[in-house]
Amino acid sequence: IISGIFIVIFRPFRVGDNVIIQTQGGIIEDITLRHTIIRNWENRRVIIPNSIISNETVLNSTINETKICNHFEFGISYDSDTDRAKEIVIEEAQNHPNYIDNRTGQDKLDGIEPVLVRILNWGDSSLNMKAYIWTEDSAKGFVLRCDLYESVKKRFDSEGIEFPFPHRTIVTKEIKKGDYLIEFLLVKLVFLLELLNIMVKAKTLLAFN
Repeated sequence: IISGIFIVIFRPFRVGDNVIIQTQGGIIEDITLRHTIIRNWENRRVIIPNSIISNETVLNSTINETKICNHFEFGISYDSDTDRAKEIVIEEAQNHPNYIDNRTGQDKLDGIEPVLVRILNWGDSSLNMKAYIWTEDSAKGFVLRCDLYESVKKRFDSEGIEFPFPHRTIVTKEIKKGDYLIEFLLVKLVFLLELLNIMVKAKTLLAFN
C-alpha cells in the first residue's frame, strides 16, 4: 500500500502512459494502492504489485512527450557501396508516412541530416550500421521499422547492395595411413587400461566382502 501511495504522489506514470516494467510493455490502464494494471500489445491485462514496481526501472515513453527516435539496424557486405546503402535507407525512411523531421531550425542551418546513418562496427561478415529515425510515438515507430525492413530489402536487392552471410574457413589436413594405425592402437590401449581399472576395483570389492 505504501508503494501505491508513492506512485500516486510522485507519478512516475499515469493512466494511458506507454510503459515497460520488467519485461512487460503496454498501456497503463489502472493504478490502485496495491497494484497497477497494464494492457499489453496482445490486449491482455498484466497485473503487477506496486511493491515490485517500486524496485524496478520504469521506461515511460509518454511521460513528457511521445516523440521517439527509432533505431533501425542493418548490415551490408564489405563489397557493397556504403554511401549508396545510406542513401537508400534515408530515402525510404523519409518517404514513410510515419517519419517526422525532428530537427530544430538551428540544426537545419548547421546542415544536420534529417536521418542520421552511422557505421557501428566491423562485424565478422558484415559492416554493421544504424539509422536514427524519428516518429510521433512508439506505435508508429514500430510500424515504420517493420515497413523499412521490407522496403529497404527490396531496394538493396534491386541496386546490388548485398546482405552478408556468415563465412567460415575450413582447413583440412591429409592424414597418412600410418597415422590411422597409431590412432587405432592408442584407442585400444585406453580401452584396455579402463578395463584393467574396472577389474582391479571389482577384485578389491570382493576382497572386502
